Amino acid sequence: CPSVSFCAAVDNGFANVVTFNGSTWSARTSIDISGLQASSGLQSVSCPSATFCAGIDDVGNVYTFNGSTWSTSTGIRLPGPVALGSLYHISCASETFCAAVEITGDVATFNGSTWSVRTSIDPVGAGA
Repeated sequence: CPSVSFCAAVDNGFANVVTFNGSTWSARTSIDISGLQASSGLQSVSCPSATFCAGIDDVGNVYTFNGSTWSTSTGIRLPGPVALGSLYHISCASETFCAAVEITGDVATFNGSTWSVRTSIDPVGAGA
């Protein structure tokens, strides 16, 4: 939540997003998660502002919000093989910096147009 008057949340495992305007939550908005690879739903969302959010599904697809609508998968995927369920969380400080973490302990960053190569930050991974 970037402010008290805007917040977004996903219902983990499904394709729905809700937003908060400071007093009420919106009805669920369904996002097309057909993307590049079959997904079982959204995992995480991060909004550095009311006009930019990024959400990830469990197979590496990223969806963005421009303040009024959600995109279909932008085709931005973490480089290399992505196993079902491997993406865990996304955090965006701005429209030009996001970090996506895999359950294996790898992270990739986004600069506003491309994702970096994954880097291991925890070789033991979250499963340990």
